Amino acid sequence: VHPENISSASADVLIKTQVKNSTGVKSSIIVKQVLFNGAQKLESTTEVAIDANSVKDIDQQIKALHPNLWSPDEPNLYTLNTEIWSNGRITDKVSQKVGIRKLSFTRAGGFKLNDIAVKIIGTNRHQDCPYIGNALSEEAQFRDLRRIKKAGFNFVRLSHYPQDPSVYRICDSIGLMLGDPIPGWQFFNNNDLFKTRVYSDIRNMIRRDRNHPSVIMWEVS
Repeated sequence: VHPENISSASADVLIKTQVKNSTGVKSSIIVKQVLFNGAQKLESTTEVAIDANSVKDIDQQIKALHPNLWSPDEPNLYTLNTEIWSNGRITDKVSQKVGIRKLSFTRAGGFKLNDIAVKIIGTNRHQDCPYIGNALSEEAQFRDLRRIKKAGFNFVRLSHYPQDPSVYRICDSIGLMLGDPIPGWQFFNNNDLFKTRVYSDIRNMIRRDRNHPSVIMWEVS
């Protein structure tokens, strides 16, 4: 999900859905996108044919009028429901929270969010706690991140690895911007196997977390 042409008047929400046909026969399906919040409900529907045992990417676009933009001060979220219809019934469905926001980094203007200059005030954060290590509940993650927000920070670098999926959902909802880093810096070497795994980590991290409005930068060094 990628918003473009963002202004106070409108925003184009571009949606790419990857559909796999595992039925063994060519199938005709309908891909339906429903984007909504408390103010509006928008839809896009596309009918496509997918060959047997194949994968196809479907591109769709929804224009949101007077979008409620996401920011640390106003973490406005939309719900996007993606439905796959076949033979008059839903065969698959994914629901996710997404945000519409515009980012820019320039030497002259610094960081701007929705065309407004924002000073990034950040901290590092590990997701481990005494006695339980990384086995934090979602409630514990929320408590920790809310304390960081209340302390006056608007950005968290997730040292030094992608953290639990709940962290991103929480930061989307409370308005904490994130830097998402790959693991493995302490093992750096020039081995080809290491390089291959680093590129795999980068790809998997971005594919997992790219739809979260809280993620404003990727650390891929």
